[in-house]
Amino acid sequence: MLKHTPYILALLCLMYFYACVPAGEYTKQENIASIYNPGSTSLHPEYKIYHINDTSAKIYVKINPAELLYNRANPQNMLASKVKIDYRVHAALNQREITDSSSTKFTISRKRSLHPIISFLTYNPKKQKKYVVIVTTSDMLRKEKNTSYLFVDLAEDKGRENYFVSTTKDKTPIFTSYISPFDTVKIEHNSKEVKQWYVRYYKNKLKPALPPFAKKQLDSVFLPYDSLWEISGRNPLLFSQKQVGIYHYTSDTSAVGGVVLSTFDDFFPDVKRPRQLIPPLQYITTSKEFRDLKQNENPKLAVDDFWLGIAGTVENAKELIKIYYNRIYFTNKYFSGITEGWKTDRGLIYTIFGPPLTVYKTNEYEKWIYGDNRSQSLLYFTFNKMKNPFSNEYFVLKRDLRYKNIWYRAVDTWRKGKAFSTNNL
Repeated sequence: MLKHTPYILALLCLMYFYACVPAGEYTKQENIASIYNPGSTSLHPEYKIYHINDTSAKIYVKINPAELLYNRANPQNMLASKVKIDYRVHAALNQREITDSSSTKFTISRKRSLHPIISFLTYNPKKQKKYVVIVTTSDMLRKEKNTSYLFVDLAEDKGRENYFVSTTKDKTPIFTSYISPFDTVKIEHNSKEVKQWYVRYYKNKLKPALPPFAKKQLDSVFLPYDSLWEISGRNPLLFSQKQVGIYHYTSDTSAVGGVVLSTFDDFFPDVKRPRQLIPPLQYITTSKEFRDLKQNENPKLAVDDFWLGIAGTVENAKELIKIYYNRIYFTNKYFSGITEGWKTDRGLIYTIFGPPLTVYKTNEYEKWIYGDNRSQSLLYFTFNKMKNPFSNEYFVLKRDLRYKNIWYRAVDTWRKGKAFSTNNL
């Protein structure tokens, strides 16, 4: 079933990590690197799952009509696009058995394409508590498609998919893990028996990720909350996120599961204000350089001087700035949750090394590989999924001292005025 409505709105030391990997080592897994490469397709839909009950759930799809191709090859002779959405439900990503699947096609008139389109499909989760939904959205005229992998974890019935989250402004689903300051959210639990809500507020205290060879680990994400609201008698709950930080919504006292919505600075996931440009630079600056940047009374001039100093020319500086902050933008799009995406382990690696050429994903980990099988050298990183009270998509890098040489080589490449990429391997 589908409905859609307008949406107004020294390298040898790295024998284990930087080495020749047998070509058949991962043949049983599918490379899904496209999920982190915006240039791999012209389509970039967003998805959100909501569980109505054990046997009924919805996949909401948000499509940007500007990414579609239109023509008049239809009986009405009107400019229209043709879209197809397929989904498959698996108990795990690498299991062949399909527990539910379907597809649908529809057209979008150019007249209606000024605003994003929201659609949904209904499927049967068949009482599964953990599973993955593989969704493919296709532009049938342009012959482009986008495939996404939606992991669901409903353990103890506290999963975020049990909550329908929307904005009061336009009454449409919220597809991201973050909202703008002062937005009012509407949160509804699929159980009508919910009579008490708990809203825990955390200041954004999490520090940026440490280098991949670091022995010291960052502080635990199990932080004490800074404020707590107990709200009775409302389902749905309406709540305004007035302060920058993390808001954790639950329908019981356990502080596990529920919904987390973060509020970051203006323009997020983009970084536009001069002060916002400085924090991500700590990955490629010395301690003194970074301290001087933070203390400078003119942050815009300080940032420009830093990039010009390492780039040598204005044109090269502009190109480096574009590449670096584009990577920051996409880390924020892909990996944000309880902190900005660029601060996470995956955001760290993505920022410095760029999009991975190969990604293997399971219910327990992600493996990123840089280089290809035609090369004698492959660099890979493993991110293990960790239990977290706020998210079932929290990944931690498996760190090792043997990353030290390649890390400094990558950072040094940036500091010599070149963006590090897989061509540097």
